[in-house]
Amino acid sequence: MNEKITDKAILWNEYLISYLMPKALVNLAQYIAESWSAENAVLHRNLMYSVIHDMAAVTIYWKPLAVAFYQQLPSLPVFYSPVYCRAMAKGSKR
Repeated sequence: MNEKITDKAILWNEYLISYLMPKALVNLAQYIAESWSAENAVLHRNLMYSVIHDMAAVTIYWKPLAVAFYQQLPSLPVFYSPVYCRAMAKGSKR
């Protein structure tokens, strides 16, 4: 069944879930990462993990959103690594 979808509401929902919402999640993850400080480290960690979906629990309707976010997650500076931070402090670019 390769019928072309023409219903505007369905097309809009697919656009939201596949394109706009992943961008919003990326922006949220970046904001959380940028607002990190030693005083709010536990809150930062909890917020970050609440943004990251449990793929086993994601329903088929939300999979495109979760997959699109997971594809971008490795390139986001959202996880702390003492080794990476020391390298960046010394001027290394990875």
